[in-house]
Amino acid sequence: MARCARALFGTEVQEIAADEKGEIRYPRVTRGIRLRDGRGFPVEVPCHPDPRVETVRWAICEAGLVQSIGRGRGVNRTTANPLQIDIVTNVVLPIEVDEVTTWEQIQPGMAQIMRARGAVPLGYPDMATAYPDLFPTADAARMTLTREAKNPEQTPIGEDPSDPSTENPEQNPISYISIGVCSGFSRQRYRRRGARGPAGVLLYDPARIEPKAWLTERLGEVVLLASEGEEIEARKSDDLPAPAHPAFVEHRIRDVDFAPQAPARAELIRCAFGTIDTAWPAPTIAPAWWQDLFEERAAHREFDGGYLRREAERLAWEECLAEWRRQHAGQGHAICAALL
Repeated sequence: MARCARALFGTEVQEIAADEKGEIRYPRVTRGIRLRDGRGFPVEVPCHPDPRVETVRWAICEAGLVQSIGRGRGVNRTTANPLQIDIVTNVVLPIEVDEVTTWEQIQPGMAQIMRARGAVPLGYPDMATAYPDLFPTADAARMTLTREAKNPEQTPIGEDPSDPSTENPEQNPISYISIGVCSGFSRQRYRRRGARGPAGVLLYDPARIEPKAWLTERLGEVVLLASEGEEIEARKSDDLPAPAHPAFVEHRIRDVDFAPQAPARAELIRCAFGTIDTAWPAPTIAPAWWQDLFEERAAHREFDGGYLRREAERLAWEECLAEWRRQHAGQGHAICAALL
């Protein structure tokens, strides 16, 4: 810079001595980024002490950035197609900006990283299997996404961190991913070969991802299932079974994919309202798993099936009960039908 200034102005200019590493570092001064609302954001920037050298430096750095901004031809845009410009640097320019953020604040969360890769399975074990570099375990996926959903620290450029709509402490991780992060993605229900429990759901970008190939590569052999909407309509069209004998309790049971099963009949031998027989076996999966299952199925019903939240939770509860029955089928314990 000093040599350029010396040649341009034809005079000697002030030099800056190199440091112990042989590097030349300009002194730093505080300047302000002007926001459109009138506020200023202080930033430390380099500035040469010689005004002639500083003029050359400014023409190369700041003036070059201003020229780059002009190449977007914002003057040719209208409110129908505005031009958004992201200046990813801390250089202070003679313009007004809409927002100022930091590098740490715009780092993507795990949900946004999965979205950028084009596919997000809505199940913590499958997330950990598909993305071992992001989640070492299913519990790690659940805790990380719960934290992101209730208290998001990352704010994408273009979103106002002070806007209350960008934070919803009541939303669960599944709705956070489905609505807040992966809106516009397609959905594909699937089941892993030999897997128990409800069907999985994959959110994916159809322009980049082929669901069957992606799932098979990362999770193993899978079977693709019809959408929930199609199965709900099929469920409504089914005929109800004839009433059972009064001495028996009869259940119209379906599996978690809503495939109709033969009616189950069990003699009502005793009731214990509000309690469960101590002889009934304890759940084979931790309570947190059942809570995650309930929240996941309720979110699917609400956001994919279009149900009101109360109805979505009721249907999710029925699915949890169906899964409980399947896990404890054939163990020989009688339990009051009213409790299930």
